[in-house]
Amino acid sequence: MGGMTWHHLQYVLGLARLGYDVYYLEDTNRRPFDARSRSSVDDPRPNVSALARLMSRFGLGQRWAYCHLQREWMGLSEREVNSVVESSDLLINVSGVLSRPLAYGASARLVYIDTDPFFNQLKLTRRDGFRGLVDAHDVLFTFGERIAASASSSDRRWIPTRQPIVLSEWQTPTDRRSVFSTVMTWQLKEKKEKEPLRFADLPQLVGRGRLEIALNARRDFPPPVELLRSHGWRVVNAYDVCPDFDSYRAYIESSMGEWSVAKTGYVRAKPGWFSERSACYLAAARPVVVEDTGFSSVLPVGEGILPFTTVEEAAAGIRDVMTDYMRHSDAARSIAAEYFDSRKVLGRLLEQALAFDPRGLVSRARGGGGTARRLTSGGMRAAADRRPAGDAERSGAGGRPGRDRDPRRQRPRHDQLIAGLNSVFARLGYGDPPVTVLERIPGPTLSSSRAADIVLCRTADGSPLRLFCKYAVPDAHQGHGHRGGVSREAYVYRSLLDNPGSPHTVRYYGSHLGPDGHHWLILEYLEHAERLTWMTNADFLCAAARWIGEFHASQQAGSNPPSTMPLSAYDQNYYMDWIRRTRQYSSGLPPEFSWMGEVCDLAPVIVQRLLIAPHTVIHGEYYPKNIMVKDCQVYPVDWESAALAPGEIDLASLIERWPSHVSERCRREYANARWPSGAPADFLETLRAARVYLHFRWLGDRPSQTTARKLRWRFADLRALAEGAAVSNAANSG
Repeated sequence: MGGMTWHHLQYVLGLARLGYDVYYLEDTNRRPFDARSRSSVDDPRPNVSALARLMSRFGLGQRWAYCHLQREWMGLSEREVNSVVESSDLLINVSGVLSRPLAYGASARLVYIDTDPFFNQLKLTRRDGFRGLVDAHDVLFTFGERIAASASSSDRRWIPTRQPIVLSEWQTPTDRRSVFSTVMTWQLKEKKEKEPLRFADLPQLVGRGRLEIALNARRDFPPPVELLRSHGWRVVNAYDVCPDFDSYRAYIESSMGEWSVAKTGYVRAKPGWFSERSACYLAAARPVVVEDTGFSSVLPVGEGILPFTTVEEAAAGIRDVMTDYMRHSDAARSIAAEYFDSRKVLGRLLEQALAFDPRGLVSRARGGGGTARRLTSGGMRAAADRRPAGDAERSGAGGRPGRDRDPRRQRPRHDQLIAGLNSVFARLGYGDPPVTVLERIPGPTLSSSRAADIVLCRTADGSPLRLFCKYAVPDAHQGHGHRGGVSREAYVYRSLLDNPGSPHTVRYYGSHLGPDGHHWLILEYLEHAERLTWMTNADFLCAAARWIGEFHASQQAGSNPPSTMPLSAYDQNYYMDWIRRTRQYSSGLPPEFSWMGEVCDLAPVIVQRLLIAPHTVIHGEYYPKNIMVKDCQVYPVDWESAALAPGEIDLASLIERWPSHVSERCRREYANARWPSGAPADFLETLRAARVYLHFRWLGDRPSQTTARKLRWRFADLRALAEGAAVSNAANSG
């Protein structure tokens, strides 16, 4: 059940983060499945309660509906469901979970997503009922990326697609078990049970206990567990290790990688199907060694994805991953970002669905101009204020920002973009006209304070030029003055980074004052770069520590004294404001946090060390998510929070929550780069004070963050740091 939840939820979240107003509808006309009894049951309330909790968790608490056996709607009422669908542009039926699509087709374009290719195409030739269900849809997509248009007897065109993955929901932890795992349903009707038995001897080639299967099994068709175990397989009950949304993700992230077989029909027909489960492994930077179903002709293989057809090929793939794990791990995450990122997969799906005409003609979607207001998918609907499919991702885990703060609404019109870019490049002497805009796609918006575009241009001499254009968003949360926005970032690039004395960085082309009075930033676009937060290679983290150490040294001893720079300086009032807000926001926490008052009393003494430490220009939020890696070089980006403060704050941000041996390496690299003659004696004390400040910085940002369970680790770390600093201060005073 955990896997199916992720399968559907990533459509919901992916559409929401493209800016659409998403609703989830489920109307299968089947009794709900109870994981504990492994059978269908009559009472839907436990499953409906779980659905309600999950949707609320992602800010979609009022945006779902479940119909029990086509009789009773739960969540939204039947009237509300009808209103939602009536105002939708698309109804996306994932895996056919809407069993009566014509009941919803009065106004919305109907999209069917076939996630079981070859088998569904066979059913179209044999079952009139299923053929009628499929033919009720306007546009057909399939996970079988190699299926030709003639595969269906209904003479309908199938458009290839794949599972969307919301990358921000998948972490890449360094801790992992030394097993290759998979989650599998043991089923007779599609003959998948034959495939594992073909590879029963595989553990003898790679090591007993190296391979683990989490099995779902029906009571009336038990798997040969003892046979598999006798051959060296680890067999666990899927309902024990990954029964729900969170445990499924944790199970994948805890594994070294995936080894899995496919249904016999996939193996023989080679439709190009790739498992949504395997895509989740890739997102967690876990390599996959999986049976080839034809996907090797549409996805990169050899690193990250290792296909096999025989026992010997499977063993070779597993050994290859074990020999050079980091190479395959990095490749896995890169493939997920390039081929399965929900922004790309769903952006392309929406564009094709809205433009597709079943008769082969290009049509205009309802609402005009090929744009979508609402989409509904296999239990979803979405609305986007008539913005183009593929618009920029919204910030947060699924909550809906206010209209005035929606980053999509801050991107300039196309004519404004052309005028702005030509103004910037005319000043640089690029000819007449300086640039011609060829393509524009929304860029990732990881912050509510900005929106972005990735723009492909051609210069006057015919050379291609790919740009990253960032736009300020008015009235965005600026962290109580901590962030200075795009205008501050433009100053850093123009005056501090764009000179020979600074470390290598992204090329800065210029800034532009948009027609709304807000700044744009025009930078080089780093094609095929990855954010450091997606990677598990500690060498890149150390490189980032060296980079910022060199930058701090250049700014501290540069020709521009810090006191003359138009950047805010962290002073006593700045630090005390974070402490005061944290004290205020944490007052409603449970009694076990009563010690927070004492820590807040100690904090002013601890941060005093930051006031006396030498100041330099700091990034301000030097976290791995703000560092790009390309061709083994690091490129810090997003300088909106640049300020004058101790450089140890940037180092503390970078190494936060990394293992101690990795943090120690980074500390050495940073110190050597900033102070070649040796770090000052109080370096580690200043670094500890910087870590204390960071906890107050984030716990005091908003009340919702202070009380969020995902930040509870900060309280424990803050308490330990504060107590250690108090002991150190007492010893020094003595």
